[in-house]
Amino acid sequence: MSKIYSSDVEISLRLMAILQYYPDSSVSIERLVAYDYLILHGNDVFPELESLHPKSPNSSNEFLIKRELFKRGLHLLISKELIGVNISKTGISYQGGLLTAKFCEKLNSAYSEKLYQAVRSVINTCAVYSDQELEDRIKSKLLTQDTIFKNESVFLNYSNG
Repeated sequence: MSKIYSSDVEISLRLMAILQYYPDSSVSIERLVAYDYLILHGNDVFPELESLHPKSPNSSNEFLIKRELFKRGLHLLISKELIGVNISKTGISYQGGLLTAKFCEKLNSAYSEKLYQAVRSVINTCAVYSDQELEDRIKSKLLTQDTIFKNESVFLNYSNG
């Protein structure tokens, strides 16, 4: 049986949904992980955002494990030349391109429209935050709301501050 949820393909599609809005600038993996979490569960952190997915008891765990999944998704997209990668003194970042936008245009379902609206809302709400400020805000909210996240964050060496 094929794995659909949190598969490389699912993550890659959401990454392209974000990166289509960054054809002229690039985004760090930290921001991509934060944006993805906020697209799915944004209302847990920012009351003005509408979450694409319903509340679930362990949704905060997604924030803890996404980085490795994202690396695989980004590798898939880079290997297919659907996104660009930028390497500079400040680190590695990613951006959309012509193929990203063209691919996303072809995904025309009710879900993809909701996804793109959620992406735009997250970008508009969070653009004022640095990557670190955004990560800190998410962690802070999750640490106060979710006992599972508190326990896992201790194990993974996260702290509130």
